[in-house]
Amino acid sequence: MNKKYLIPGVISGITFLLTFFLFLYTDLTSLTVWTINVWDNLYETHNFRSFYQFSAMNLFELDHAMVGSDFLIYIPWAIWNFPLWIIQKFFNYPAAYHAFPQLWSKVFLVLMFGLCIIPLKRISNILENSMEDIRHKLFRVILLSSTSFFTVTSLAYAGQNDIMAIFPFLMAFSFLLEGKDKKFYVWAALSIAFKPFFVFSYVAIILLKEKNLLRILAKVAIGFSIYFLQKVPFINAYQYKESLAYGPTAGGIKLLLQATIDIPPAGASLFFLTLGALYLAIYFMDFEPVEDRALYLTYSATAPLIIFFMFTRYEAYRPFYLVPMLYLLMMFKPEYSRLNLLLETVSTGCLMAFYLLDDVLFYNPNYIWAKSQWVDYPSVSGFLAEKLPGFGYSLFAACYTLCMALILMINHPKFKSENKVLRMEEEKWLLPVRSMIYAAPLMLSVAIKIIK
Repeated sequence: MNKKYLIPGVISGITFLLTFFLFLYTDLTSLTVWTINVWDNLYETHNFRSFYQFSAMNLFELDHAMVGSDFLIYIPWAIWNFPLWIIQKFFNYPAAYHAFPQLWSKVFLVLMFGLCIIPLKRISNILENSMEDIRHKLFRVILLSSTSFFTVTSLAYAGQNDIMAIFPFLMAFSFLLEGKDKKFYVWAALSIAFKPFFVFSYVAIILLKEKNLLRILAKVAIGFSIYFLQKVPFINAYQYKESLAYGPTAGGIKLLLQATIDIPPAGASLFFLTLGALYLAIYFMDFEPVEDRALYLTYSATAPLIIFFMFTRYEAYRPFYLVPMLYLLMMFKPEYSRLNLLLETVSTGCLMAFYLLDDVLFYNPNYIWAKSQWVDYPSVSGFLAEKLPGFGYSLFAACYTLCMALILMINHPKFKSENKVLRMEEEKWLLPVRSMIYAAPLMLSVAIKIIK
């Protein structure tokens, strides 16, 4: 390991492990119980179609009354959690009330993240002949991805299953770079079926590769094929529609219309304006003769994600979808590595600060281990709100948006500059400081719990 990566790796590793073992977030409890419900429902009813009805009974009085997403995403995690069903069903050890089952459940998410090395290694092999020092660059991608604040927040803190959509999309992308289009479509469709957050990236890739409008529509339809097929068995299933209306993608259009500018007659969505401009630019790109084929594909896959998180307000752990595509994109511009890292650190730090101020659930000390011994500790947001001025909200949001816009600009395939400031060498302190900034929510939460 390069020495400059050792200290940030140790800091981030300690942060991840402490966060993993200390926090039992409410979403993790619900997701773990629902994966166990897969087996419980089959055991009791012998009919997988009653999964949503069975879960809606909410036997363990979860904070989430209903399952909020389609069935397919729960199958791999349910297989991993099969031992938890055994000890819950036959040894009266409910996962919802104990720490060990939930920690076991979180291990699956970490393992899924570890499996991302497979597509990343494939990408490394594909680019080996066309990119200098590819092994070192992929190692940096892995390190930045592993130490990202969003990785710690999604996997170690919140225990979210977004990694289930990220892994198949990375597999799809590796096959795309290799020119194996059929495998790309299958893996991309699986990712969209699990959670449709990569759909904007998928459409951008199709627009880059295909210029015939009918073929574009056909290939976009292929991307949604598994998403709709998984719904067929649950048509008219009791509590199915009601459950999905309870989930994270419900009301998604409203989220995409949150940021607007005042254009008559009714205002215009900044997200759709920006995404539409990006799609048009990608569509008119002359892709086939381009030497930097991998860069164009990576930019087309990453830019819609950046725009999505610039102009929508999702949960604090959801920008995990940027990992590791954002760092793959940065890999292609090593001459701007310092500026890219600065912009990523500042933008992530600002978004982190915004959520710490605004979200009472974010790194709440009440989620530290024993939920059964719930005490009403002050939230981190409540603690900070008393000490920081109100304009901090808009200041952090503006800074985050500006930094992400600059990342979009300097990583565009056609952007080139000989500016000496842009090409400055990366300082040795930058990576360790990045890791320490990302450890701040954990330290704040633990400090409040100890002090109070």
